[in-house]
Amino acid sequence: MYFCETGGFAAVYSYGMIDRQLFMRRRRINILLRRGATLTEGIDRMKTYKTIMNGLTKVEEFVLCVITVVVTAITFINVLSRYVFHSNFAWSEELVINVFILMIMLGCALATRDGSMITLSLIFDNVGVGGKKILTVIDTVVNLIFYAILIYTGFNKVFDQISTGKETFSLGWPEWVFTILLPIGSIFLVLHAIEYLVDVMSNKAACVKPAETEGGKETV
Repeated sequence: MYFCETGGFAAVYSYGMIDRQLFMRRRRINILLRRGATLTEGIDRMKTYKTIMNGLTKVEEFVLCVITVVVTAITFINVLSRYVFHSNFAWSEELVINVFILMIMLGCALATRDGSMITLSLIFDNVGVGGKKILTVIDTVVNLIFYAILIYTGFNKVFDQISTGKETFSLGWPEWVFTILLPIGSIFLVLHAIEYLVDVMSNKAACVKPAETEGGKETV
């Protein structure tokens, strides 16, 4: 600290330096508090998002179970009618094939949520936790781009079918009723892919958790 010859001026200068230091400390504290508040808000938002996604998952599982039962029943009745009563429900095949698309999309969405999609793990299994995290983020981002393309092209196709008024051959329903299942299913894929990406970035996903050690041996 610099002291002038005049004691009063030195005291004022000293107090000014102290005030400046206090101001800088308060400023740093305020910045840290704001960052902490922002982080807390982000955590709260992610908890809310996870709660919403958990509820959506239950709805998806219920819808998937109902669709599976209905499709199985329709297929069984159609086979029984064809080989026992020698009659065929032409509409059943059209309905089952198109609804099966929704089954696939919902199943893929639920698999995406847990990181259970089929993958080639040759490289993934031979890198560390950091490498797995990077590969998973890249893979998820690429998937999100693909899902976005499906949504865009799917809705374009739906709008075209609505404008032309095309109908299905057997049921006579508007074609867009079945086509719209593809972009809707892709939206579910996007939501769960984002959920999985958040879990990966926060080290909550199973694929990026470091292996626990027991007695010097790694356990998964």
